[in-house]
Amino acid sequence: MVSPGAAVTICTWKLLLVAYVAPALLAGSLQTARKFVEHMGLTAEAQRLEAAVGRVYRDGKVLTPDQGGSARTRDMAQAVLAAYR
Repeated sequence: MVSPGAAVTICTWKLLLVAYVAPALLAGSLQTARKFVEHMGLTAEAQRLEAAVGRVYRDGKVLTPDQGGSARTRDMAQAVLAAYR
């Protein structure tokens, strides 16, 4: 059986992972993808990806909690994909 203090600690870590770590990984992954695409010589596509990410941030409607919003990581990824298309 888990003590109440340990249960609170586990829940806190889960919240931290979901609210802050996952979105940060998404943002980092998008920039990594952009750099990789650019490295492959696909400069126009890299610029499109960077512009799509920028549009999502400027719009501010689909931001994750660590960025002042309440969207899920999946929602933000879908918004970037929609902006890219």
